[in-house]
Amino acid sequence: MKQFLSILAVAFFALTSKAQDLRIIKDNINCSYGLKDKQGNWVIEPMYTLIQEYNSGYFLVKDPLGDGILTPSGKWLVPCEYDRFDDDLSTWELLYDYGYSTANQRRTSKAFFLIGIKGDEKQLINSQGKVIYTVDAKAELERDNEAHFLIREGNPVNTTYIDTSGSILIDKFSGAILPFRERDYTLRSNSTTNYGKIAEGDVRLINQKGELLSDKVFDRAMLILRDRISFEVDGKHGIMAQDGTVLIEPKYRWETGLGNSGESWVILDENGRKGIMKSTGQVLIEPLYDALYKLNGANNQQEGWMVEKEEKKGVIDVYGNRVIPLKYDKIITFYPYHQKHRLIKTNFVVWKGDSIGYIRPEASNAPKKFYTYLEPVSDYNYSYKHSVGFGFIIKENGKYGILDAYGMPFLECEYDESLKRKTTDQRYWFIKGRELVEFAFNINKIEKREWDTFLEMEDEAVYYFKGLYETAQLSSDRTRIVSISKENYVFTKYGNMFVVNRDAKGILNIYNHVTRKKINLRNILYIEEPTQNRFVIRTGSNHAGVVDKNGKIIIDTMYTTMDIQNGGLHIWASQPYSNSGYKWLLLDSNGVQIVKAHFDQSFRINSGDQIVKDGYKTGLMDTKNLKWKIVPTHPCLYKMVDQYYATITKERKKGVVRADGKYVIEPIYDTVILLAGNATINGNVRKGEAPEFYWLVRRGNRELMIDQDGKISWLNAIRSLKESLLFTDTWVMKSYNQIWNFPVLNYAPSLHFLRGLSPEQVQEKKSALWQNVKIKSVIFDTINNEWEARKVNCNQGNPTYGWVTTQTTDKKMNELLEMCQCAVRNRYGGSGGTVSYKLMSVGSKFATLAKEYPHYSAGWRHHISQAPVASPTDEYWNFVDRDGVIKSIELNDIFPNNATLMDEFIEALQQRDELKLECSSVENMLEMVRGRFRLTEDGVSLYLDRSRTSIYEAYSPIELYIPLENLLKHEESKWIVPILKAE
Repeated sequence: MKQFLSILAVAFFALTSKAQDLRIIKDNINCSYGLKDKQGNWVIEPMYTLIQEYNSGYFLVKDPLGDGILTPSGKWLVPCEYDRFDDDLSTWELLYDYGYSTANQRRTSKAFFLIGIKGDEKQLINSQGKVIYTVDAKAELERDNEAHFLIREGNPVNTTYIDTSGSILIDKFSGAILPFRERDYTLRSNSTTNYGKIAEGDVRLINQKGELLSDKVFDRAMLILRDRISFEVDGKHGIMAQDGTVLIEPKYRWETGLGNSGESWVILDENGRKGIMKSTGQVLIEPLYDALYKLNGANNQQEGWMVEKEEKKGVIDVYGNRVIPLKYDKIITFYPYHQKHRLIKTNFVVWKGDSIGYIRPEASNAPKKFYTYLEPVSDYNYSYKHSVGFGFIIKENGKYGILDAYGMPFLECEYDESLKRKTTDQRYWFIKGRELVEFAFNINKIEKREWDTFLEMEDEAVYYFKGLYETAQLSSDRTRIVSISKENYVFTKYGNMFVVNRDAKGILNIYNHVTRKKINLRNILYIEEPTQNRFVIRTGSNHAGVVDKNGKIIIDTMYTTMDIQNGGLHIWASQPYSNSGYKWLLLDSNGVQIVKAHFDQSFRINSGDQIVKDGYKTGLMDTKNLKWKIVPTHPCLYKMVDQYYATITKERKKGVVRADGKYVIEPIYDTVILLAGNATINGNVRKGEAPEFYWLVRRGNRELMIDQDGKISWLNAIRSLKESLLFTDTWVMKSYNQIWNFPVLNYAPSLHFLRGLSPEQVQEKKSALWQNVKIKSVIFDTINNEWEARKVNCNQGNPTYGWVTTQTTDKKMNELLEMCQCAVRNRYGGSGGTVSYKLMSVGSKFATLAKEYPHYSAGWRHHISQAPVASPTDEYWNFVDRDGVIKSIELNDIFPNNATLMDEFIEALQQRDELKLECSSVENMLEMVRGRFRLTEDGVSLYLDRSRTSIYEAYSPIELYIPLENLLKHEESKWIVPILKAE
């Protein structure tokens, strides 16, 4: 048998080593699958509905007639005649084209047996494709070790036991048989439970031939460790050896359940009384008790049992010795740390009637003394990973005291009250008259803290201990503490202002921390501390003001918001202003206005130049000297670049002004667009760089270009600059001068192998591509017109933009805000989204230009929006020089006959045998080209949409190639060939 299995394993490994040579190929035209070898020859013709590869190297083949299996070399193992397949150990997994799976790592397995389902039959098939056994489809097949199968079928169940050659060892044995595994014996029964681990009903011990090994019959049984059988007869449990010797007689019921492999069990007698039996069968505790619970120590090791009989409780150790007599109404454990032995002991608190005592078994099995109240104090200790006991709160003769963890008196019972503090650790108040004492419990240490009276109030007192405060309610005669406040009282210092608490409405109760007298600040909800001598206060009516450290009012509570800056030297205050929203005033430390203006927003003092609004006008403020650099004159002012700002008049005319207030461009133009270098992104210039930048301005139909010195250029100069920016082939620009907001043509895939070349050499290669200047000019016009169309139109009287961030009730102000923000968005030439222009190909008489949009994977789109919008379809423009005239052509100019185009499309698609497209008609697939194609010197390439080409679903169109020789076959298409082949 071992030799047979070795032959199977060798054959399996030999087959899987060839799987790398075969590829699953889809015939996208006929929507069928086949297999090709690495030379591209068909091993399996494409005539099947689906072919999938297993991680074992074998192939699952689906056909209308049924499923079949191919070997890694492409030979038929099982013909397509089965409804489905299962492998007996579920080690084979299908590999998928998309989506990561651990199954993508090729694995081999010794479990080379398949289960084929065909109609009402289930067949067991070996690695040679031979059916070794056939049963009913409802039968259950289970692998038993490496060489056998158990087959259970019928009702009542019969079991057949076979080897992997199909030889029957036990034939239709009555009942269910548990797996033998590595044993030479097992159990048979009427049924099984617990996933086939427990045999139930008429259980017997048998060998691998089905012969009885013992005449004993059990109600339930299971195979356990050390060649033992755990069994049950009439509800009583026992243990038997494999030779039939009964090791533990079935005298008691086991409460812990059948098959427990622990050292001892809870047993029950006929009356339901509980005891303990060891795994050897020795009865450690006779079944005398109504209840019995396992008792674990701090190290999680069993230390004994809690026992109960006739409502009285006691404790027995692991040896069966009585630790605590059976006479207490209630017992709980307490775990003090024993410093001498450096371990946690298990002690007990016991109740006897209304009395409570503490027992340390190492000292005595009875309490030294009983108390009317005894509260254990303990906490979880992460070092010992267990709850550790610290001591006890006790009560005797109506007074409270403390016992330590060993039961010794730490504090005599002389205090009137004891209260737990609201802290994460174990702290308790002890009260006697006006005396307030705190005790903190820790391992082997109890710390005492005496609190002193700090502040006397009407019916309360504030107590103090090392920077901590607590409020106590006093009796009417103020001679004793009635209670410790349970409210969330606030104790905070702001300068000399001491906040004691809040009233029911949240109003602060404020005292002077030095004089301990009440400060007359009324209706205060909050205090903020921006500086050491200036504090913002806010009233219950939501008004703000400023006070000094002693609570003296500096600025009355007449403002809505206060912002103190620069150490209190400057104070911002806001309040409603007319119908145009809130306005800000800038005040000094005494509340005197510094700048005569009503600002829309506050700004940080000494934060450089800031654009700020004063009413309907906007200017540039020097925030250090608090002087206007650009006096507010017009509604809009925004930064263009470096020290240059764009301004817009109320008539919507635009200009450019420098930070010193001098105009570079007078505000008389309809549009002003900045052509900004890389060094000027976000309007700032990097240190040490001096980039060039230009403005394109338009007034009516007249367009001019103006540089930073105010020099004007006309139409030809504008075109020359734009061409240089687009084609990057006329001069070499420094990186910080490269304009980022005007299109730059991407020369890939027309130009390759540029790595390592100097900028001048790259420029020379780009220039050499343009053999036809007419085509170059048409490409410039195409891209420039698109860029011009992307500009946002901010027409007066057409306020349609929704990006205004500040809304007021002032209609005029809202219109101005919208106009300004529209202009800011349009300062670099529009908001049409990020597109790129790619030179797909270029020759002496043709060129293909692509406009590409950004495409994201499905996962990326999910993060952008829950309902993602599809990216626009890329656009292709094809230009040809036909008889000296540059024309833009479409696909139907080359293939006016649709049948011709379809034939060429089919032939081109069949050349791409690595593609697995979704099944569709040829007409639908041709429609997915959407007229996109590219001209090359070798032919015409079509581009087919496909959004899912990798596990990340990245956008990647499919290129289908139609060569020149195919174009020459068609009378209506061959006109393009001389143009493509032109030198």
